[in-house]
Amino acid sequence: MKRLLPFIILIFSSPLNAQITKGWEYEEAICEGDWHIPWYYLYPYLAYNLRGDGKWVIISGREAYGGYFGFYLDTLERRWVYDESLTEGLSAHGWEEAPALCYNLRQDNRWVLIGHQSSTFYGYYWDGDEWIEDPSIVNGLPQVSGEVMHCFVDSLLPDGRWTLITGTDEGILRAFYWDDDEWIEDPSRVNGIPDIGSHVSVTAGFNLRGDNRWVLIVTNYSIAQPRGFYWDGNIWIEDSSIVKGLPEDNLLRPTMGYNVWGDGKWILYMGCNRQGAILGYFYDSVDVSNLPQQEDIEVSDVGATTALIKFTYPRTWTHSIKYSLSPDLSDPLWSYRVEDEDSVEIKLKNLLPDTTYYFRVYTFVPWDTSYYVTSQTRSFRTSKAQSHIYLTPDDTLSIQDALELLPPEGGTIELSSGTFSISEPIRIWMNNVTIFGQGMDSTVLMPGAQFDGHLIFITQAEDPYYRANWIYTHKDLTFWFNYPQIPLDTTILVHDVSLRDFKIDGNGSNGGIYGVEVWDVVCKRIKTENTTGAISYNPGINCLIDSCISLNDRVAYWLTLLSRSCYIKNCTVKNAHGWIPAVHTNGSKDSEYEELPDYPPPEISNNIITDCVDAIHVYSTNDILVHDNIIDGFLRCGIKVSISGNCEIYNNVVKNGRSDIDDSHGIRYHEANGCIFRNNIVYNNKGYGFHMADRFEEARTGEIINNVFYKNSKGGLYNPKEFEQDIIVKNDIIAENGGWGIEGGFSVISYNDIWGNDSGSFYNATSDIGNIFVEPLFADPENGDFHLKSEGGRWDGEKWVYDSLTSPCIDAGDPQDDYSNEPEPNGERINMGAYGNTPEASKSPGPAEEEVLVYPNPYRADQGWEEEIVFENLPENAAIWIYTAAGELVEDVEVKGTRWEWNLGGIRSGIYIYLIKAPGFKRIGKVGIVK
Repeated sequence: MKRLLPFIILIFSSPLNAQITKGWEYEEAICEGDWHIPWYYLYPYLAYNLRGDGKWVIISGREAYGGYFGFYLDTLERRWVYDESLTEGLSAHGWEEAPALCYNLRQDNRWVLIGHQSSTFYGYYWDGDEWIEDPSIVNGLPQVSGEVMHCFVDSLLPDGRWTLITGTDEGILRAFYWDDDEWIEDPSRVNGIPDIGSHVSVTAGFNLRGDNRWVLIVTNYSIAQPRGFYWDGNIWIEDSSIVKGLPEDNLLRPTMGYNVWGDGKWILYMGCNRQGAILGYFYDSVDVSNLPQQEDIEVSDVGATTALIKFTYPRTWTHSIKYSLSPDLSDPLWSYRVEDEDSVEIKLKNLLPDTTYYFRVYTFVPWDTSYYVTSQTRSFRTSKAQSHIYLTPDDTLSIQDALELLPPEGGTIELSSGTFSISEPIRIWMNNVTIFGQGMDSTVLMPGAQFDGHLIFITQAEDPYYRANWIYTHKDLTFWFNYPQIPLDTTILVHDVSLRDFKIDGNGSNGGIYGVEVWDVVCKRIKTENTTGAISYNPGINCLIDSCISLNDRVAYWLTLLSRSCYIKNCTVKNAHGWIPAVHTNGSKDSEYEELPDYPPPEISNNIITDCVDAIHVYSTNDILVHDNIIDGFLRCGIKVSISGNCEIYNNVVKNGRSDIDDSHGIRYHEANGCIFRNNIVYNNKGYGFHMADRFEEARTGEIINNVFYKNSKGGLYNPKEFEQDIIVKNDIIAENGGWGIEGGFSVISYNDIWGNDSGSFYNATSDIGNIFVEPLFADPENGDFHLKSEGGRWDGEKWVYDSLTSPCIDAGDPQDDYSNEPEPNGERINMGAYGNTPEASKSPGPAEEEVLVYPNPYRADQGWEEEIVFENLPENAAIWIYTAAGELVEDVEVKGTRWEWNLGGIRSGIYIYLIKAPGFKRIGKVGIVK
């Protein structure tokens, strides 16, 4: 993959006096390997001939979950190959594991590995087949905290001893030497190195510049250019030329080696802020007085707002294009920068239609852009624009071609029925663009034979994956993390894009729609099938996924990387089978940007999610509303709330979690606070109904109110800690679960019905006021109807029905709680269970009502009766409406007492319909009038 970055150049020194320049050059070809196996951010360390086979190896820890991973360099295939035998015997110690290796530390001709995790060092030696743990290897090493890497230096001082240099979380380097029995701290071995920054990592190499000196390259966790030092025999001297060409980035974990690729060059690898990836640089030199020119410069694929410029160069260097409306290139713009390419394609964007542009190609020495070569000035003219384009699968124009013919102010592309084969990802970087098809089953987008990636990108970034990851890791350089300290910049956002009424088939290995830094983007009525990820905003503001269908996608919908006020509504997801949950949020919350409208809070609502690994995961998210979702069938969690705050989870149905191995918990509450779970129905899951999990020993806060937890295999509610959680458990019905009704302590457990649980009602939990222990009398729980039976009236989904029994959970909730949404008669007290304080709450049984009398009926004038019909035994505060059979209103009256007389003066013969309504009362009937 090309590594593309935005690039603006203001001033250059002119070339060039004859001279040699040296620096680090990025080389993607040396980075190929099985880094996807550990996946997370890597902590690599180079070593040569560990197994006596003459191969270079990398042993790497990783950022998450711990463990070590081994790779050897296959020079024929030119890639790093995963080999688990290289780490045989190494244990997983925890997150942020970092290794360092050296040979013959103890004069025993063995390799040793010293690892670091959290604040602890541990040691292993290699016995030829596996690593053997040996605490004596780290004798004398103290606790050193931080997400850091350390390195070995051989014979830094004339004493010939091994030195271990380590970073720390405070940014102060520490050094130790090996005295044959233990490590002795010696600050003189890091003399001259200042405070570098938090969580420092280091690597060292001898004779990098041919001066027989040790060099040290130091990085830190935060954003900082790597810093270089050389050892003058007594002190480390900072020298920026040592790190010339290395990236200004964070999370860099460096390791150095000489002649790794057999070319007599130094190589530096770095774990970086891209998961499952490594950066590789080699140390190179060039005579800048004789740089070659670009060749085969060609302008192609000219649209109304774009032009593609191609050329070649004999080195995989860094390239950009300077362009202008003027032949002398005054008032120029610069394209993005392309790195590590010798066959270059750069697309100029946001051009004016039907306009002549002039340009030059520039190629820069990658480690020092003050040295460059440039082409002669060339020109091209853009095409005329079209605001509405209709495409069929047989058109010579592709969807991308059509996008590039839209005017700068945007436009519409209409797709006919049929299947469109997509050869390259569709890139939307303009505002006000609409693409729509003829329906989810009529218009299909499908990847071509060699396609790889997402079918549609919405972003201004040239490399959307890199840009999304950059935002996530560069927390101090982006407004997404630091508003209002860093002002909102709407110019980098793509806004007002609408995609609707078509299908994307990912063919099992490609993604759907991927938006990075987007605003007011709508995906509506889009079906995705067999994608690696259906639709995601990474991040977005006020973006919507509505009425979409996801079938057999690895992941359905994401609101990630600090999305603000985004929504997933009315969607259907089936068989999302990836490791990441079907519907996932990461860092979402309300939009706090004062420059933008006051959007509603983020929301996941009215979705149907079936047969997934995980259904909904709310991660690192605040103030989201998750409601009215139906989750049916999953392996791990129905709804999981992790490291989040003040979320509302309500009116959801979570059922049929089916895994005995993974414990399919209905709701999982993980290291979060202030969340409210109410009016949910959680049943028939092969785990706990509500499961808490936490790495830390602190009480969590929240509320679990008016839910139903029924027939969950492990138990109803579970708190594994020995202390009480600061969580209110109230008005719930916890019935017929396997295990305990409530296991573990909660600060308030009151006004719940806890009945029929296999192990009993409580374990390590205290019952407070108002709890009852009786059968709740659900309407039909085996078929998912958890309304409470009532003689006063129960809602069956279509009408009120009347039972011969009344649930003891009616009018049994906390008497201080609001009951105003329950229909009358409601006993002026909230019901327990999922329908408490809702319009579907079962009614309270009242005293037997006398029958309302309507007489004479029919009325016959020839009988000599008074000209009136009497309504008697009316309820208090009744209202009566009387209509003709044709529906015409003839009478409308409010009755103060229990009797009303209808005067028939002026009323013609016929059949009339009456409606009587009062609080908790409704009657409909007919009367006949014959005059």
